[in-house]
This record gives sequence, C-alpha cells and structure tokens, in this order.
Amino acid sequence: MSNFVFSRRALQTIILRMSKHLQSDQLGSIVARLNRRGEGRIPAMWELVVLDSLGRMARLKHEVELPDGRRPDFELIIENLDGSEFLLIGDITTISDAALIENNPEWALSLELSRLARKYGLNPNHFGYRLSSHLVRKRSKLFLPPRGKLLELLGKELPPWMRKLRHNLLQHDIFDYVGTTAKFSISYDVTQRYQSGSSSSYDTVTSPTKNTLSTSLKSKVAQLRSAPPEATRLIIVCDGSSSIFRNQTLRSMGTFNCTEIATDFLRQNSSIDAVILVTVDGERTIEFLGDISGFELRLSLVFAPPENRSARLSPHVLKNLEDVCEKLVTLMPTPVRSPRKAAHLAKNFDFGPDIIGALKMNNDRVAFSVRALQHLLAGQITVEEFNAAHGWDEKWNPFEYKLREGRMISKAEIVSGGDRDDDWIALDFGRPDPAVTQFNADAASKAKV
Repeated sequence: MSNFVFSRRALQTIILRMSKHLQSDQLGSIVARLNRRGEGRIPAMWELVVLDSLGRMARLKHEVELPDGRRPDFELIIENLDGSEFLLIGDITTISDAALIENNPEWALSLELSRLARKYGLNPNHFGYRLSSHLVRKRSKLFLPPRGKLLELLGKELPPWMRKLRHNLLQHDIFDYVGTTAKFSISYDVTQRYQSGSSSSYDTVTSPTKNTLSTSLKSKVAQLRSAPPEATRLIIVCDGSSSIFRNQTLRSMGTFNCTEIATDFLRQNSSIDAVILVTVDGERTIEFLGDISGFELRLSLVFAPPENRSARLSPHVLKNLEDVCEKLVTLMPTPVRSPRKAAHLAKNFDFGPDIIGALKMNNDRVAFSVRALQHLLAGQITVEEFNAAHGWDEKWNPFEYKLREGRMISKAEIVSGGDRDDDWIALDFGRPDPAVTQFNADAASKAKV
C-alpha cells in the first residue's frame, strides 16, 4: 500500500509523463521532495498530480515568470471550439493541521501513556484519558503545555500512580491532574479492551479569516497579481490532512467550512477569480489488508458572490472554469488513502507497507503478498511473523495441510495488484504426488477410467 494519497506506481507513471511538460530541473525538484521523508511530500504529490492533469487537458507551462518576477505554478492555454483561447494562470497550495496538532499534543499524551504503562508492567489498553480545553485568542485549545513540557510533566506525575496500580492490583482507578499549564484525567479499568481518549474539539473554525485556508489563500494574492489582464486567476487548494475539508456538515453555530471560507476570501479579493478545493471522501473506509476501495476525489469550484466578481468572469469564462474542474476529476488517479493517513505515512516512512495478511484462497490455489514473501526470503521478517499475519498456526496452515494431502505446488503466477503497490503470488496445487505420498492401487484403477 502507498504512503501517499495515490499509489506510488501511479505517481511514477505521472513522473514519466511529466518529463514532456517540465524541464529536468523542475521535475527533479518535485521528485526530490517526493523522496524526502517529511511534511513536504504530500504538497509535492498534489503539485505533481494537478500539473499532470492540467497538462493532459491543454497546453501547460510551469513556473513562467511574470513581469514582477514571480513564477506561478501553471499557465494553461485552452483552445475553445470557436478558435479563441482561454488563458488560465494559477497556483497550487496544500494545507494541513500540522501546526494545530503540534500545538495540541494529544497524540504525545497518548503515546507516552502507553509507553509508561508498558514500563510499569501494565496493559496500555486498560487506560483512557479525558482532556480539557480553554480559549486562547478566541480559539479553543487543549489545556496542555507544549510537547516537551508535557512529557516532562507525565514522566514526573504518572509513575507513582502506576506503581500503586501494579502493587495494589487495583481494578479501577482515576488520576486527575489540575495545574497552571495542564488539566486532564486518566482512567484505569482492567475490563477495558482498548485504550480510549476524548478531548474537546480544537479544530473547528470560528472565524472566516483566521484559519489555515484563509491564510494560505491570502499568501497567493501577490503571486498572481501581475498576471496578464486577460488571464483568469485560479488557486487550487489541496487537502494535506486538514479538518477544514472534513467539517462540512453537522457544524455548530458560529463555525465555518472550507467553501464558506473560500467564498469570503474571494469576496474580499477580486484579483483572484476562483478557487478549486480538492480533497478525498471516504475517511471512514477501513484501510486494512490492501483494501483500497471507498475513496474518491471531491473537487469544489468556488466563486465570489456575483456582486463581488471581477469583470473577467464572463459567462464564457465561468463555463471554461467549470469544464476545467470537471476534467480534473476524471484525469487525476484514483486515491487509495485518506490525506490524514497519507500525511502520517509520508512523514515517517520511506515507502508504504505491503499487504501482508491479505489472502485469496480456494481448494486449489493460495495467493498472498509478493512483497511479504520477499521480505520473508530476505530474512527481514520471521516465519512466525509471516504466519501470524495470515492467522496461520500449528493447528492450521494451508501449506502444511496441502503437504499432508501430498499435493505439491504445481504452478506459480504473479498477479498484478495495481494500485495496491504490491502484487499477488498465486500458488496452484496439483493432484497428490507419489513423490511424497504412499503408492495407491486405487489411483491406478481411477486412471483407467
């Protein structure tokens, strides 16, 4: 499975195709960012995919210098049926909640809680936490200090309590902490099967102008300011793991979604004609055992209210922009991961995981991950780990079962896994082989028939 929103195989195909549109140094820069583990990989991915889709629908130029020296991401020239040309100049940007998550280190508390539990011989799954919040500059923030101070606090306060839990064999208990920089509650329950946690929402947007989307859009105004007067100016905003894209419905009063934020920005900045918002639906899909179904792109084209639009937005231009948005959806590859999961994997891992554990099986064939098999043969995982991933044990293993029947592997076939970024190795089993079975007179009589 990929560590990007799209499969790595699809991205490599796009890289090869984009060599026709981009100069070698331009393409090399994008590829270098894709290969460098960190937060810059997802923005590079979106830039590559969007540029490729634009280049497949019309004449594309990348980073063409404007009179003020700025270099927008794309210049697109679309030839209309009447022979006229539609000039579109724009920039691609990606927004995420990275800074928001860093300022609300719930994840750090969860990881440290598990680490300390294991250190003191307790099951991390028996713990849960509840986090309080408070208002900081009119925005909800978890009542926690920065990550470093939080880890220092937990390391000092939790060990005495955990030693008490272990030595007294307590079944249930609660640890409450109230201080000048933190307020939280941690519970312990031996009947609890999984670690639990709850916190007040800190990612809702309560201002149309003070949020990551609005800030990103404003930063692009100067980038497009000196575009030719006849050019339509477009900003494409992609989801790099941002709650702004997900909080579209079931919102409380006084909060704003991404469409409303973009509309408000365009109302105040007539130098920009439109915004396209790009995200992936299917956040609740279970990303397990190579399952890549359930994800689909969602693109929204946003304009300012009619009274706030520039004179450039004629009905003809509006139709052209709508066509561009519709074509982008069809030309972009199929997503295989949510932006949230991809952002984590791309930041922390060079490559995506294989589909070890995925299995296709009938009476005559067993198919499983090629990459997992190669990891096994290379000694990177053990036989025990390989079997455990597939749920095989000493009571049942398909290969051991076939061997007892005397049915040996008769054929091996590699079946493409496509966007799974892994393939299947399918092993067929033949009839009982006399090389490993008792001689059988009945087999001879059946052969005559």
